[in-house]
Amino acid sequence: MTAIEAFIRRLPKAELHLHLEGAILPSTLVELSARHDAHPLTLPEAEALYRFTDFTGFLDAFRAVCLAARRPRRLTNWPPGA
Repeated sequence: MTAIEAFIRRLPKAELHLHLEGAILPSTLVELSARHDAHPLTLPEAEALYRFTDFTGFLDAFRAVCLAARRPRRLTNWPPGA
């Protein structure tokens, strides 16, 4: 092991994670909704969800994304370009 490798191993580590509601674009949310919801979201509705100004608004966006992604097979084409 080189000195730099040893130094890196000794550095404190942090958990890096990704918030689902921040990783799915409004357009992707619309696409998922169109494929799986009885009443699909429109792009303006999805964009409005992402313009929250309080915690309740954040929870609305979080809920919409979680509902759209509640089954693993729904994310087979996500993220775009993968």
